[in-house]
Amino acid sequence: MEVEAKLAVDRPATLAAIARRRRLGPYEPRTVAARNLETVFLDTRGGDLLRRAASAKAPAGVELTLKLPGTVASAVHRRPESI
Repeated sequence: MEVEAKLAVDRPATLAAIARRRRLGPYEPRTVAARNLETVFLDTRGGDLLRRAASAKAPAGVELTLKLPGTVASAVHRRPESI
């Protein structure tokens, strides 16, 4: 299961305040290094994955990930993911 929170921050001070928190609801924030990713999205000739709101992607040839449709509640996105 992939869980992702998408937050919009309008001021650097707000981002700094979030970064200082030990918890955000049930989530424990952590710092990760910045990295550049190259992703190639795959589908059938007939666009079967796109039609089902699913995606298959292969980040720079490292692994193949299948992501299925999920749910969104506020800024938190959840969807099944298989590697």
